[in-house]
Amino acid sequence: MSGGCVLRHRAEEIASQVQLNRSQLYARALETFLDGQGEDPVTDHHAAAARIVDLVGPRR
Repeated sequence: MSGGCVLRHRAEEIASQVQLNRSQLYARALETFLDGQGEDPVTDHHAAAARIVDLVGPRR
């Protein structure tokens, strides 16, 4: 399975878990990423990752 197919499949699984469609999940992920773009990119990326884990739970 190619990387894009794996990503799409994983996104569908997560979207189902949090009761969103895949487009809504992508929109939230992009919003979280863009919100994390600040003056300290390392801290901002860690904070964005933490928000995503809070939304979808830890990877199993």
